Amino acid sequence: MWYMTDLVRVRTIFTGVAGTPWYSNLYFMGAGVAINVANCHAQVAAFWNAYKPNVTTAVSYTVEGDVPTIDDATGNITGVTSVTPVTAACTGVGDSLPYQTQGLIRLYTNTFISGRRLRGRVFLVAPLESLSTTALPTAAYVSSMNAAATTMKGAPGAQLAVYSRTHHTSAAVQTVSTWSQWAVQRSRRD
Repeated sequence: MWYMTDLVRVRTIFTGVAGTPWYSNLYFMGAGVAINVANCHAQVAAFWNAYKPNVTTAVSYTVEGDVPTIDDATGNITGVTSVTPVTAACTGVGDSLPYQTQGLIRLYTNTFISGRRLRGRVFLVAPLESLSTTALPTAAYVSSMNAAATTMKGAPGAQLAVYSRTHHTSAAVQTVSTWSQWAVQRSRRD
């Protein structure tokens, strides 16, 4: 499905353990060209599929099938495209780190607002204890998440983007980087 649009949102919902649901919103833009909404959805599903071996089998996720189109100048939803939702159970074996401990992928754009770079983040929920060594993510974990995020960023017809609700603007992600430390997300706004 091709649509002329500035921005679409693909939401993933994690369930199965105390404190869930957890939400992850990823945005994609067309930069004046057609966006392949189905491809955006497929790229998010592929990203979480690459991540699911890092999370205990008690957790499952659904990449929602309703993908809203957003006017980034107002934040208003202007339409919804329906695709087939993707649901999967995570496949990691072992105990999770405390649920507030999360991996972090940093998203960098080349857009600056008031002298500050527009950046985004993807929090990676419920990593396993086996992915932590000396209180830091293992090199293999960081490398695999960099590879998965880079693949998602570079998908044809689906430019990963950062959206600022505060400044009503969006920009294409230029680089991704998995942080070499654990992160804590202090609040969720959905």
